[in-house]
Amino acid sequence: MVEGNAAGYPGYQPPESFWRALWKIHSACGLDVPRFPDDAAAAAIENLKHLTGLAKLADTRAIIDRQTTEEWKRRRQRSGAASAGGITNQGEN
Repeated sequence: MVEGNAAGYPGYQPPESFWRALWKIHSACGLDVPRFPDDAAAAAIENLKHLTGLAKLADTRAIIDRQTTEEWKRRRQRSGAASAGGITNQGEN
């Protein structure tokens, strides 16, 4: 039977720095741990920066999506015309 070690002093609580270090170790191990308010605020700011960066790329994404769709349609039309014309080697277009 394993017995737990009690704290050396009645009512003793480890300092906050101990808990922060422990939670950082748990976090590094991939465990889900609670955050201190200032840590949560820092994470929220980082998330906001990331989302803002993604929002700035929305216009670029729309352009790339449009260009991809147009190119896909052109290639489909070419392959349809090639098969209708009896061309078997599409690399010679």
